[in-house]
Amino acid sequence: MTPRITSTRSSTPRHYRTSANVPSHPRDTGPYYKESSTSFLESSITDIREVEVETAALRAAKRRQVGRFLRGPIPLQDIAAASRLPGRALAVFLAINHRQALTRNSVVTLPRNLLADLGVTKDAKARALRALEAAGLVRVERQPGQSPRIRLAT
Repeated sequence: MTPRITSTRSSTPRHYRTSANVPSHPRDTGPYYKESSTSFLESSITDIREVEVETAALRAAKRRQVGRFLRGPIPLQDIAAASRLPGRALAVFLAINHRQALTRNSVVTLPRNLLADLGVTKDAKARALRALEAAGLVRVERQPGQSPRIRLAT
């Protein structure tokens, strides 16, 4: 008797779907809601138009500025006194006014990134604070290892 070789594959041919039609569902191309001719309420809802009303808040949002800003009023005599001082004293004075208006605190510190935006180094800041203090425009509280706390004199 000869051994019979059997294959793990089925000898019956497999049928694959090569051209099956996908069942189609009718698509509704009309509005997403169902219309009813019997209901007055439903028919009147479709006639409502949406209109944007321009309010004061909307106008303010449209002209809102992005980025840093200076808030006033800053007395012109103080600006003139700071502008006569050497170095970056005017820039530091304006930065102090900016921080005070932004934080709404009378005593402020000057962050490094704000001064960097104005082109002021930490040494120029120290010189400017001494000059502003000598001119009577600011009062400075210094503590070792901490950023100076600054208060406008006016």
